[in-house]
Amino acid sequence: MEKYSFFNSVEGDRTYQASDFADYFKRFLTSGVFPKPSTSLQVLSNDSYTISLQPGYAMLEGYMYYNTDVKNIVLDAADGVLNRIDYVMVQLDLTNRKIETIVKKGTPATSPVPPSIIRSESIFELVLARIYVPKSAASISQMNITDTRMNSEICGWVNSTIQADTSAIFDQYESWFNTRTAEYEQSWDDWFLEADSWLQSVKEQIANDDHTVMNERLDNLELNEMDIYQRFESVYQDISDVNEKVTTLENQRILEIVELKADQSVPSTNYSNINWGTGQIQAPNFNETTQEWVAPITGRYKITANVNFRGMTRDYNAYTRFVLNGASQVNMYKSTTSNGDDVHNHIVVLDLTAGDRINFGIMTYGTTGRIEGLRTHLIIEN
Repeated sequence: MEKYSFFNSVEGDRTYQASDFADYFKRFLTSGVFPKPSTSLQVLSNDSYTISLQPGYAMLEGYMYYNTDVKNIVLDAADGVLNRIDYVMVQLDLTNRKIETIVKKGTPATSPVPPSIIRSESIFELVLARIYVPKSAASISQMNITDTRMNSEICGWVNSTIQADTSAIFDQYESWFNTRTAEYEQSWDDWFLEADSWLQSVKEQIANDDHTVMNERLDNLELNEMDIYQRFESVYQDISDVNEKVTTLENQRILEIVELKADQSVPSTNYSNINWGTGQIQAPNFNETTQEWVAPITGRYKITANVNFRGMTRDYNAYTRFVLNGASQVNMYKSTTSNGDDVHNHIVVLDLTAGDRINFGIMTYGTTGRIEGLRTHLIIEN
């Protein structure tokens, strides 16, 4: 069956359903929350059982949802003896022809689990936030709310379905690079053997020739030396061009550079997570609320951290660690041998899942156990 759209109707011969338009938009926009502004449909605590949904847009299977003003939502009170997990979600209901934000209440339990998510022919749900309701809690704070808008499994950002696959281009370039490198190496070996053989023959001939012939051959030798140098210079330039292209490709793999600042005391014997200053974040995937960088996609990441400790005292031991989802992963140690500032440079490679959270912990071990300031540059590559 052939279908087409959209044309003006003439005496009712072209009519369309809402589902026709939704199917059209679904061809090139994924379901999720529109990422601009960054607070689009964000769920915030009011330090009570009332939470606030910020204005924003969402796309659900080609249908548009728009919350124009801050919407206050009242949660059910906590159970007296059991904990609970609720979901705040945008729900598309095709049967009742509406889209609205609802709270799906979980079942109270000692170790509660979130409620189920429905994605059927008539119901489609996006989870905006996960709310942990502790037993007998007097109110719900921001630390009880987990922002799930960036979790592509249950929500995610709206994205284009039209994406270019560059893997074939890169594979072709890599094959060309390897082939050209092998050709250059073989050409160099062949030329070196040829030049060595030629020089040996010149030496033998010079030994047997008179001065006139010898001078002529010496002139030829200088010309050949110039030719050799020019050939070598050409090969070197080709190799430099290849290296520059490889460097450009590798630089394109950098996802983002985060410049973070903090100024806090550091404990002497226990790790303390770094609290970054508000308004100093320069990366779209850094969550200012949880003070963590969140992996946008699943993959292997190279993370470079340059941490500047200030006000250090001689013979201190300074420690830095990477914290993944609240658990320490890699501990780094450096001894300070002079008064003043000190720098830690660390690189780790971690296999992360989309939504994994990264933070840093710091500690000193010495006579006073205090650092006056801290600054880090974080380079993240995928």
